[in-house]
Amino acid sequence: MDVIVWTVIVVGFAAFALVIATGLYRASLTAGSPRSTAVAVGSVFALVWLGWVVVSGMLGAAGVYRQDASAVRPWLVVAFAGVLGAALLAARLPVVARALAVPHAPALLVAPQALRVVGGVFLLVMAVGELPPVFALPAGIGDVAVGVAAVFVARRLRAGTAGRGAVWFNRLGILDLVVALTIGTVAGLLGAEPSTAPVGLLPLVLIPTAAVPLALALHVLALARLRDDAAAPRGRAAGQPAGTS
Repeated sequence: MDVIVWTVIVVGFAAFALVIATGLYRASLTAGSPRSTAVAVGSVFALVWLGWVVVSGMLGAAGVYRQDASAVRPWLVVAFAGVLGAALLAARLPVVARALAVPHAPALLVAPQALRVVGGVFLLVMAVGELPPVFALPAGIGDVAVGVAAVFVARRLRAGTAGRGAVWFNRLGILDLVVALTIGTVAGLLGAEPSTAPVGLLPLVLIPTAAVPLALALHVLALARLRDDAAAPRGRAAGQPAGTS
């Protein structure tokens, strides 16, 4: 089972990085950036994020994220907040902001969420009795559901037919992450059996310290773009002279 979980996470993380890097590359080209700049944007993202995955894995192997009753270590929360903040700040860099302003950016932001199906590993670990169902069921089923839905939402966004469905998809995607994190924290504090301790160990710890904060940032950025896109027609209509259509 360990081999299966490791394989799913490694392959899923590599695909996650590839999908986002490719999206940034294509969006940069669409925004008018030189090909060299587009390659740099996608490559830097992939190298930095995968580099953090390796560092976080080393920290996990050293027991930095391990939680037990005798010591409360905040480093898992620090790692989560750090990645989330870094992703949102990176989106404000001019070259990235231009890429995220292209018309099909919402679809590019939603597409990587398809890799959320990797969260199904929580169900596998639960099946062998190493995670409590109270956490693994909502976390695993929620991630798989969001991952499957992302394929259809991204397709509809590209076709321009998503409407409010894309907004609700991102809101529910955020809710799924918040619920999973909350239940996992509460279950750990209340001493659920079996313990949620495996979430603080390799390889599962890579999910909350690297994948979840990036997925949350993608949802936030997608909602911001969808809000701006919805406001733009209203703004143009409000600026029209009387008697025009």
